[in-house]
Amino acid sequence: MLLIAGKMTFDPAHTDALREAAATAMAATLQEDGCQEYNLAISCGDEGTLRIFEIWDSADHLAAHLETPHMAEYRAAMANFGISGRELTRYEVSDSQPL
Repeated sequence: MLLIAGKMTFDPAHTDALREAAATAMAATLQEDGCQEYNLAISCGDEGTLRIFEIWDSADHLAAHLETPHMAEYRAAMANFGISGRELTRYEVSDSQPL
């Protein structure tokens, strides 16, 4: 299992448009094979920050996701939002259990 977690910083003037693009990408991604969770959330406490959290069954599922048409559309839209930073980390998880 893979976890992807991180953030992107963007020009807060584009919050509404980014929220719309993120919602479209999330809806499509959640239908993909191997996607357990896909959350894009604009931070409540840090204006201009998009929080990212994903859970994938495998690296192959993640790789397929990155090649989908809806991700190409999402990347094209993101080019318009004044992205100024991107910090994402990939974690490989061998076990999990409820806390």
